[in-house]
Amino acid sequence: VLVFAIILVKRNVVNPLVHLKNEMERFSPFNTGTYEECGALDINIKSNNEIKDIYDAARLMQTRIIDYLKEITVIRKDYEKAEDEIKIKDKLIGQVTKDAYRDVLTCVGNKAAYNKKAADMTLMIGSPDYEFAVVMADVNRLKYVNDTYGHKEGDIYIKGCCSVICNVFKHSPVFRVGGDEFVVILTGDD
Repeated sequence: VLVFAIILVKRNVVNPLVHLKNEMERFSPFNTGTYEECGALDINIKSNNEIKDIYDAARLMQTRIIDYLKEITVIRKDYEKAEDEIKIKDKLIGQVTKDAYRDVLTCVGNKAAYNKKAADMTLMIGSPDYEFAVVMADVNRLKYVNDTYGHKEGDIYIKGCCSVICNVFKHSPVFRVGGDEFVVILTGDD
C-alpha cells in the first residue's frame, strides 16, 4: 500500500508539479509574441485537483502579463507618436512666430517686432548699465524708382538699401517699420 501510495503521489502530484515548474521556467514574455512563443503554460493536466487550480492560475497570470506587455507597447507607440506630433507643431509654431516678426521683403524685423523690442527696452530704461541709441533711416527717392521703373525694381531698391543698413550696423537689430522706413536699435559695438 505504501509503495502504491508513493507511486500515486509521484504520478498525480510530484510529476505534474515538476512539469509545471519546468514550464514556468520556460516562460519568457515579450511584447510582440503569441502565448506559445512566450512560453505560456500549455500542459495537459487531467486531474481536477489543486494542481489543476495552480496550473489555471499560473496560465491566467502569464496570459495577462503578455497582454499587458502588448498594451504597454501600443501605449508607448501612441505616446511616441504624440511626442513627434507635438515637436512638429512646436516647430511650426516657432516658425509662424518667427515669420510674424519678420518683414517678408527684406527679412529684417517688421513693425510688430520693433514694437515688441521697444516695449522690452522701455522696461530696461531705468537700468544704469543699459545703453542704446535709435537710428531712423528713410530710403530716398523710392517713389521716383517705383514710378519710373516699376514696383519690382522698387522692391530691389528697398532690399539693396536694407542690405547697406544691415552691413553698417552689423551688431544691432534692424526693423522695417514702413514702406521705406527703417529703425536700428544700436547696442554694443555699434
